[in-house]
This record gives sequence, C-alpha cells and structure tokens, in this order.
Amino acid sequence: MFSSMHRGMMVLVLATIFALCTLSEAGNKPVITTSLGDVRGFEHTSENSFKANIFLGLPYASPPVGPLRFKKPEPVHPWSDVRDAIEWPRGCVPCMRASERKVLNNANNGEDCLYLNVFAPTTSSDASSGYPVMIYVHGGGYNIGSTFEYGYESLVRNFVSRGVVVVTIQYRMGPLGFFSTGDSALPGNLGYWDQTLALRFVNEHIASFGGDATKITVFGESAGAGSVGALTVSPHSRDLFAQAVEMSGATVADWAQGPRVVEDSRQLAHDLDCRQEQSDAVIDCLRSKTVEEIQDAHKTRGFSRNHPNFIKFGPRVDGDFFPKPIEELIAEAPKKPSILGACDTEGGFFSVPPMFIGNPLNVRPEEFATYNYERFEKFVREIVATPSAYGNKAIIAQELMLHHYIHSKGDWKNNTFALEKYTEFLSDYMFNVPIYHEAQLKNSNGWPTWFYSYDHLNVDALPKNHPVKGAFHTMELPYIFGMVILGKYEFNEDDLIMEDLLATVLTNFAKYGNPTPKAVHGIVWEQLSSSKPHQYARLLPKPTMELTYRRDTVAFWTQLLPKLTGHSSQPTESTPTHGRTEL
Repeated sequence: MFSSMHRGMMVLVLATIFALCTLSEAGNKPVITTSLGDVRGFEHTSENSFKANIFLGLPYASPPVGPLRFKKPEPVHPWSDVRDAIEWPRGCVPCMRASERKVLNNANNGEDCLYLNVFAPTTSSDASSGYPVMIYVHGGGYNIGSTFEYGYESLVRNFVSRGVVVVTIQYRMGPLGFFSTGDSALPGNLGYWDQTLALRFVNEHIASFGGDATKITVFGESAGAGSVGALTVSPHSRDLFAQAVEMSGATVADWAQGPRVVEDSRQLAHDLDCRQEQSDAVIDCLRSKTVEEIQDAHKTRGFSRNHPNFIKFGPRVDGDFFPKPIEELIAEAPKKPSILGACDTEGGFFSVPPMFIGNPLNVRPEEFATYNYERFEKFVREIVATPSAYGNKAIIAQELMLHHYIHSKGDWKNNTFALEKYTEFLSDYMFNVPIYHEAQLKNSNGWPTWFYSYDHLNVDALPKNHPVKGAFHTMELPYIFGMVILGKYEFNEDDLIMEDLLATVLTNFAKYGNPTPKAVHGIVWEQLSSSKPHQYARLLPKPTMELTYRRDTVAFWTQLLPKLTGHSSQPTESTPTHGRTEL
C-alpha cells in the first residue's frame, strides 16, 4: 500500500472538498499547509521501520483562560508564521496537584491546554480521499490525564503503520471542565464541548495531513469511552464522525451522567467564598481564583466520594449538550457502527490495585488479609443501597444485592473470596452491566454493534500473592499505547498476540466498518443481532465467540432488582427533583 518516500523535497497534493494541502519535507521536518496556517512537525521511524509524520500540540480552540474560563470553547485564530508542532502540549488542569496523583501523573499542565496531536503515514494513501482516521479520547475519570502519557510510538507501530491517521485530543477536566450551576448560566459538560470542537477541527483540517474526514472513528477508554458514547448521541457532535469504540466505559453508567455535580459545584463555590445568589456572579467570582486555589478548595472535601459513582466533577444530562435523556438520544441518533466492551475484572483497579492509588473504594494492601463479609455488607447497606437511593425499598435492595453475591459458591470466611466478591460487585455495578446495557440499547435501536470481554492477563502484571487475579480496568492499554498503569512487566508470546489482535481488529473497524472482514487469529467477530443479541467476542490469545454475556448477573441488575424495588439498577442518589437547582 505504501510507496517509498524520496529523500529530497516532496510535495503531496490532496484535492478534497475539505482542504488543499501541501506537504514538504526538508531535513525530516514535514511542513503542512492548512487554512489556519503552516505547521512543522517531525518524522518518526518506528520499531518496525515504519515512517510517520508527527505533529504535536496543534491548537483546536482559543485558550480557555481569563474571561473564557467556564465558557464553551471558541475556535482558534489563524497564525501567520510556520508553527512548530514538535513538543507535547501542556495537559489540562487536573482535579488535584501533580504531587497528589498516583496515576497519569503529568506535572506539565495548565489552562491553555486545548490541543491535539496528529500521527500520519509519510506516504499518500491509495485512496484519493486519504486514510481513515482514528481519534482517541483519553480516560482518567474526567479529572486527570493528558495526551503526553499515551505517547505516539506504539500508535505509530500498531496503527499508523496499518494505514490510518491517528489523532489524540485533550479537553478540560475536573472543576474547570465539568463545573455546573445547574441552570443556563453554566449547565456543565464544558469538556464535552471541547471534544466536539476538536472533532470539528479534525473534520476541517485532517485532509491536510492525509486523512479522510468521511471515515473518522472515535475511540476511548474508561471516561474516554463514556465521552465517546456521549459524542455518538449528542446532536451537537454525532454528525462529526462515522464510527465509535467504547472500551471499559458507557455513557449510561451512573458515573458518566449523574446530576450530583451540581451539589459538588455548589460546595466548591462555597469553599472558595463565591457565595453570591446569582449564578453569573458565582462564575465571575470563580474566574478570579487561581488554579491552585480551586485545586486546594476541591481537596478540602475530598477529590472523590466513597461510592461506586466516585466522580465529583463529571458529565450530567444538562438540557444542552444532552437535550434529552441518554436512552431517548440513542433511539433517535444516527445508527453508527459501534464496538463496546469491558475487561473481565474491571473492579480490580478500584478494589485491590497492586499499589494503593488513593481511591476511597480501594482496600489497602495491608488490609487484604482481614477483609471479610462484614465489610462487604457494610458497603452494600451504607454506601450503595441507601434510603437516599432506593427510598423505602432500600432494605429490599440491600437484601437482594447481598443474596446475589453472598450465595455464590465459596467461603466467605476466606478473605480472598470476600475480596473477589467485592471486586465482582464493583465490576458489575460500574462497568459490566451499564456497558452491556448500552450495547443492548444500541443494538435494539438498529445500531450495528459488536460486544467484547477482554479476558487476557499476563501473570506477571500482578504480584504473585495478589488476592484477586484477572484483567483489571486499564489492562488493555499496554497493548495499544505501550503504557502500563498498575506495574510494568515484560511481554511474552501471548502478549504479542494480544497486541496484534487489538491493533488488527481496531484498524479493520476504522477502515472497513467491521473488526473482522475476514478471520483474525481464528475468529470472525459477529455483531449483535435479533437472533443472537447476547453474543460477544472473548478476547484472548485464542479468541472465541460466546453466546451469552454474564446471563445471571445481567438479569439481576436489569430485571430482578428494578422489578422488586421500582428503581433502576443505578438510581440517582440525593438529587433534587424539583425546585431551584442552580447555585
């Protein structure tokens, strides 16, 4: 597919409806002409000897600083000189200072952060329209993360070399990205508006980098997956790309659409002495505060809550970005081909990570040996199935949950078994069931949908004596980005197979709209259908197709529990249903 590039000056002209671009190379410094101005990147040669053009830190919006803080993003202004795109942009401000973070710890951050990066083949595509495009939205609980931490080396080796252009984007996070007054002054979801403007930028300019704006696939993991799901349904973003991949996250999950951010915003404003009656005045007051003051005030009440929906500053159904409930938007949105799935032991990242990362759900390693049924029961009764969540049916909900997990085969006197059930509960509540539910909603509404369970674990990824084993949340990231959050380990033969499997099915999907137009590692991954609505791909070095995903657990959370309590599996807790909700 790829022709060799001449070592001297080369000019590539792509005539498309989106742009007329010029690529010139002098000393391995490619220069791209866009309608905003010229940008200079650099050439990278991957481990498999593939050459790619790298452009780091391209601005897609005006800096959201000063009077633009707490406003929807505004388009970037053109520039006159050639703009160097050879250094990583600063990450967006996280919810906490770098010294307080255990994961995704990039100390180089600031408010001027709305940038994206482009990684593209150095040669022209065989198709006149250009290469398919994959846009990655990073995770981090809507509160931490940056593109720097995901790098470009593995993406070039595994994805760009297979004939796609990859884009990674940043967006405002934490209070600066998701603060909400609960009214029209600041409904919230600024981070989603950032992502939407980034998609517009890619649509308008990706042809200059050799990409096809009509073949854009957006993919993300964790909060990035929740973001992707949101982008697929919002009328403001859903027409800006063709396909979606949601890994370990779902927009219908409680943590990706809960209204409690309004109360957390009120508390933050109060702690910053921004106690004005009118929302506009509160926002003006917040603009006068430094980033450090906002972070320190956020810290006073804790960065997260002791609940499976632990995110304080995240998305909400706001009547603006989401003009209707998510389920209604799924029913009316264009039917985009979508892949959704979860790791088989998602909750291990939150229950028993090999190093304590400070999440209130974590059991400290020194407590592994003493964790027991009583602690699990206390968690269910006092944290999850509370009267504020289930009303007068709280006791019923508690007994149902405890019965479902207690009466599994095993010995509750064994602390390892108790930790496994706690992990299973978090996996089901936070990820497995809502992700599967969203896949079923999309399938039943005519979306071409593929579902998977990522089950691979390198035994060296966790300590030998670790009480819970399985593919934890984030454990697919080493095979896509080369990044390891929970501990480094050497790839074995099975890991290399998994790396190739993931890269192949994802790039196939980007190029053909099907992860397996032909068998990949012995599997033809079938999409959900009316005759096989529950089938899924079990992703292992020897992948298989399975007919039914977690049948009993799905039935419990989506049928039995709602039927007997009158509440959804993830009821909204402590949320005003009427009256004044603004600050």
